[in-house]
Amino acid sequence: MMTVRMHLLAMLALCSRPLLAQHAPPNVLERRIDSIAAAAGVEVGVSVRVLESGAHASVRGGERFPMASVFKIPLALYVLSRVERGELSLDTAYTLSASDMRLGVSTIAEHSPLGGVTLTLHQLLDSILIQSDNSAADALLRIIGGPAKPNAWLAAKKMRGIRIDRSEAELAFDSFGVTKPPPRAQWTLDSMRAAMRRVPAAAQERAVRRFERDPRDTSTPNALTLLLGGIARHRFVNAEHSEFVLHDLHVTTTRPGRLRGLLPPGTESGHKSGTTAASHSGYTAGVNDVGIITLPAGKGHLAIAVFVRARTKKMADIEPVIARIARAAYDWAS
Repeated sequence: MMTVRMHLLAMLALCSRPLLAQHAPPNVLERRIDSIAAAAGVEVGVSVRVLESGAHASVRGGERFPMASVFKIPLALYVLSRVERGELSLDTAYTLSASDMRLGVSTIAEHSPLGGVTLTLHQLLDSILIQSDNSAADALLRIIGGPAKPNAWLAAKKMRGIRIDRSEAELAFDSFGVTKPPPRAQWTLDSMRAAMRRVPAAAQERAVRRFERDPRDTSTPNALTLLLGGIARHRFVNAEHSEFVLHDLHVTTTRPGRLRGLLPPGTESGHKSGTTAASHSGYTAGVNDVGIITLPAGKGHLAIAVFVRARTKKMADIEPVIARIARAAYDWAS
């Protein structure tokens, strides 16, 4: 059986040459996506691109949606670009303190809530891409000097549809309506929880709705599929570092019921999920998944980005929507 590494090298080679393929018209898939979203009572933003043929379909593909943890893909690319320039090394070790620990998804914080854990840059990158670790993401943002630098790098790469503006801690404070967060040096798990508990429920509900409309830390679905295609063609970083990202997306352990949920057994795919924090009442601004799916019979590779404005819908109802859209796109492109 082809190993993940062999598969990725084959994908990179295939994406470097054109492949002529026949697909149904884009509006066939777009109507199907609209039907899936309408049946579920949700609003979606979707972009689908066959990397080799260039076939493209989208529904609200040019609208902005909160990225949530999907931002960890462009963050990883920027860090790796600094490695290529010799400004950072994958072997350098960093010790995380209590003020580096973050709420939400973080195996690092679960194991070392008071800090004191030492990880290499390589391990931090693996943590954000494979486990979607929030503590690792903010540690990387601290190491590179803040989100303004990857944001400017993306703009220079003509990826203006993607914005990285805030740290995981700042995103949490803003989405929960914390107007007076503790000093940055005191951003411990306990202090962040205490600040959030002080926000009245009504204020928190207003905050999460503002967060949904905030243009910061958003992407268009179309920009995300262009980014994924650029990784496959090592447009942003060299082949070695592109493979680093693609490998981690293939072995990720997060949210298997989204893009991968209804694909045929054995289908090769890599993905990165994202979920914004839910309010006290269960209001969620965004539930997302983006990735690259290998099509059958040598028909190429499908870059796909699905963003859902979940709002009051339960997660158990949202994830199957993403899975149905991914399967519809797979069938369309196959």
